[in-house]
Amino acid sequence: MHRVTDHSVIKPFRVGERVVLLEIFEENKQLTIVRRGGDLVDEAALRGQITALFDLEKDLAPFYSLLRTDPDLAFMTTDYWGLRLIGIPDLFEALCWSIIGQQINLTFAYTLKRRLVELAGEQIAYDGHVYFGFPPPTI
Repeated sequence: MHRVTDHSVIKPFRVGERVVLLEIFEENKQLTIVRRGGDLVDEAALRGQITALFDLEKDLAPFYSLLRTDPDLAFMTTDYWGLRLIGIPDLFEALCWSIIGQQINLTFAYTLKRRLVELAGEQIAYDGHVYFGFPPPTI
């Protein structure tokens, strides 16, 4: 469904009925996004999904202030500076994942999700790998 390398994330994104494969990496302290396959889609919607995926609009300052008040957790403000939670920007995918992941171990949940996506998702090949976009709710 996605691939994480030492320097980038390669992931398909669905906007409407179209899927685009993007490679996202840091370059000169900025996110760089390169289209690696699929249809070019609505850039504003795509930007919103990337922002949600990397949780870029969250102000971490209040969280760091709270961490600094606890001697056991204060180290996190420097050791994990800038770390953000990875989200699931597609509501349908998030709902499916919350159902699939209930009361089973994570390994099996990932296997079920992968099988669903490989069965019903759109595939895009790039650089010797096949990526599957999460299927839309209309399937």
